Parts: sequence; structure tokens; C-alpha cells
Amino acid sequence: MLYIESLLEVYQGIREVNIWDDRPSQAKGFSVALQGLQDDGRIDRYSVSIREGDKELTIEEERSLINLLVEDYLKEFPQKPKREITEFIQYTGVKLSPESKNLLQTQFGAPQGWLKKAGHVTIALGKARRDMLVTIGPIHTRVLLTAVAWGQSDLAMAVEVQGVPSINQRVGLPNSFFAVL
Repeated sequence: MLYIESLLEVYQGIREVNIWDDRPSQAKGFSVALQGLQDDGRIDRYSVSIREGDKELTIEEERSLINLLVEDYLKEFPQKPKREITEFIQYTGVKLSPESKNLLQTQFGAPQGWLKKAGHVTIALGKARRDMLVTIGPIHTRVLLTAVAWGQSDLAMAVEVQGVPSINQRVGLPNSFFAVL
């Protein structure tokens, strides 16, 4: 979803997103995330379709298929730099509901010209430890968070929250950046 959200930031004229997937569990996650984008007014419509009758790929099968596609690409375009597939987890977080985002933005106004964010609470930059993920629960679990402090620097505004563990190396506590310059 991070990729789709970044496309929507760059191409702000996109108002509709359509996704086809072979995994019902993944399709459910897309539906929840896209509904949030629609609730926030970032898109007008979306659809998530599951291809009935198709075999659901395991992660290993999907990686194998992607590797085959990359190999075919390299055979067709040998002058292109070599591509490799790597796992990269930018951050681990708890996504805020549209109601929580609105509450943050109305309670703590951002200065003129700042980009309002309030999309998630950062638990870890990169991958969180397994014990932390077990504490929070599986994906799509509702988590109760309480804002306990507010802060602002020259470049960002954030609230500190309680209700989730954190190994955030920059600040050491769970936080939600709700505005950045």
C-alpha cells in the first residue's frame, strides 16, 4: 500500500484505484486500506477483485514467479543493470483510523504550509521484534492508543502515545508524526 499511496501523492489527479489479487487475505487488507483512502477523500472510488478459481500463490511461489519475470526481462534487455529482489521494511506501525487522524489534526493544528500526515504510529524503524508484534496482535486488529504528550521541532510535529510497545531508535517511544515541513 505504501507504493500506491506514494503514487497518489505524486499523481494527485488519480481518483480511482482498482486492484486484482489472488489472495483473499491480502485482498481484505487492500480493501481496508483503500476504504481509509476514500474516507480521507484521497480517492473517490476503488475496487478489489479476487480472481476466482486461480490458485493462491504461496510467498515462495510468488517470489519464484517474480524472479522468472526479472530473468526474462534481463534476457530481453541485457544492457540494463542487474535487478534483484530484496525485502525492505521501512517501518512497523499501527495505522490510524480516519477518526483518529481527524482528532489529531483538529486538536493539534499545524502551521501554514506544513504537510499534514497522521497516518500511523511508528513502533519501529524497520522490522519490529516478533514479541512486539504478538503484543499488538495480527493485522487489522484494533488497538487503543492514548496521546500523552505533544512536541514540535523545526521540521516535524508529533504526539507520543501509550498503548503499543516501541523500539523506535530515533525517539525511543511510540509516536505519530502528524505534520512535517
